[in-house]
Amino acid sequence: MHQVVSVAEIFLAICQFVHDDDDYPSLAVLARSCRSFYPIAVEVLWRCLENIIPIFRLLPADAWRFKEPSLPPLSTQDVQRRLNASDFTAIMKYAPLVKQIGFRRDSRRYPQWLRYETDMIPSHALNALVKSLPAPTLFPSIHTLDWSFRSLHICRQDYDDERAETTWDNACLCIGPQLRKVVVDAMLYDGEDEVSEQSLTNFLIRIGNNCPQLTEIDIKVSADLSGLVFPVTEWVSSLEDRLAKLRSLCCNEIPLTESALCHLGGSTTLTELNFALTASAAEYWIGAALQSSIQANFSVLRRLHVFTEDSTALLRFMEHTWFPQAETISVYSRDSSDGSGVTTLFNFIQLRLSPLKVTDLDIELGVSSEEDSQDQEDIFARECIVHPHHLHTLLAFRQLRRLYLCGNWSVDYDDALMEQLAVAWPQIENLRLTSRSYPWGPDEVQTSWRSLQSFATHCPRLKKLEIPFIASGTTGPPATTNSPAQPQLPKIDRLDISWIIIDGPVSEAAAFLEEILPNLKMFDLSECKDAEQKRRWYNVRKQYYPMFKDVRGEERQKLRERLLLNPLPDMPMSADCYW
Repeated sequence: MHQVVSVAEIFLAICQFVHDDDDYPSLAVLARSCRSFYPIAVEVLWRCLENIIPIFRLLPADAWRFKEPSLPPLSTQDVQRRLNASDFTAIMKYAPLVKQIGFRRDSRRYPQWLRYETDMIPSHALNALVKSLPAPTLFPSIHTLDWSFRSLHICRQDYDDERAETTWDNACLCIGPQLRKVVVDAMLYDGEDEVSEQSLTNFLIRIGNNCPQLTEIDIKVSADLSGLVFPVTEWVSSLEDRLAKLRSLCCNEIPLTESALCHLGGSTTLTELNFALTASAAEYWIGAALQSSIQANFSVLRRLHVFTEDSTALLRFMEHTWFPQAETISVYSRDSSDGSGVTTLFNFIQLRLSPLKVTDLDIELGVSSEEDSQDQEDIFARECIVHPHHLHTLLAFRQLRRLYLCGNWSVDYDDALMEQLAVAWPQIENLRLTSRSYPWGPDEVQTSWRSLQSFATHCPRLKKLEIPFIASGTTGPPATTNSPAQPQLPKIDRLDISWIIIDGPVSEAAAFLEEILPNLKMFDLSECKDAEQKRRWYNVRKQYYPMFKDVRGEERQKLRERLLLNPLPDMPMSADCYW
């Protein structure tokens, strides 16, 4: 028997479907044309706002004005008279329905919903709104607030000489007692704007004092702002003492001060922590850890993301810290480590993490830009090699679904090791063992087709695989006839061939791939810089995979349609790197 659904639930499902399709005009028509739909449609329509401009436009027509800019598309909406309590009748009706402000920046699909994106409200207009508000809070039911530095609510019309000071004070207008998630986004920082550190601190203080239900704080900053908000993290970390329900604190690349990190140590509620680690903070933490074992134990932490520019500080931190419940560990260091440091890191992972809990492990060591990268000779001079015994420390982590190892190192992998990994990680979905600064050469790679066959045999959930191997019969012909039965074939449909070196007949490569990867539809050549290897892979497609021709055409057509309908800056401008 199916579950009984009430009429109200059916109406809600219809309205939610229209809302999720970004069809706001149709949702408004439902509210205006049908009494049964009206209350539910209005509730869904006002539940999520990209900004507070729709609320501002609820003021009487004679209370505000719309000013067209001298340089489109920027426009200003401003008050034109003193506000009184009677002006807030409509606002007090619809503002309590608002549950989210912002937080939909990645979900828009139609250009017409960007009409408020360039609309601005001067700070003095928002101040007038706050002073005249006949209620303690404007949004009593809001639970999610995404406040951007270059906010849609703040006027900065340099063209008309109406420049207004940009502060965080206006964000306090959106604070409510039910607030559970706050995102402070300063990624779009404009160097010409004045940023008030005190106003940001005041905003966070208001959050701590007036939002007892807060569970998640996410502060996003660009590199040039990380130093500015550095002192703020000291107070942010103290929220742990004020907010009993705080579960997630994401400071991203903002360094925590020495005492700030210790504030968070020993938390019994914090399940996610994302921060930048400095050498001074690591040493302070070690001193506190030696005095109190409780502080050195993140007993309930599930997700940890650490960014650092000092790999030594990272190793020191992990040496004195336990993560018994951690499921996701992400470590990023711009500083490379030598061979002993890599060994120490793998040993700490084995000792400080629970093999029964960890599902995602991401380790990136080394520079992040080509400008900072070193020559291949300098990298080899470090004598940093990932040996089989390093990966042997991870064999006990049988729940792994994602493993990403990337660094300035050479490798010592072979087919026997890859088979051990495949058998040990039956749940693996994404496995990447790559180099950051240079490709591995044929003289360095010892793995062959057998490695790919091992993962295809033992890892049915595998979707993405990036490991180096040589596709050559001289390194061991694929024993496909004697391979064990495969009740479930891997789901890999796209193969990154940047680390696959064809050193034999292309017919062998095609026949083997066709047998063990039947779902394969596309090769990714975007990172392949070897012209000869590209030519060989093209021959694989041309001679033995004629079906790829149609797939390539379909993918290109889909890409063209996506670019025409919704061009995005992060999408590839050409499909020539995929076939």
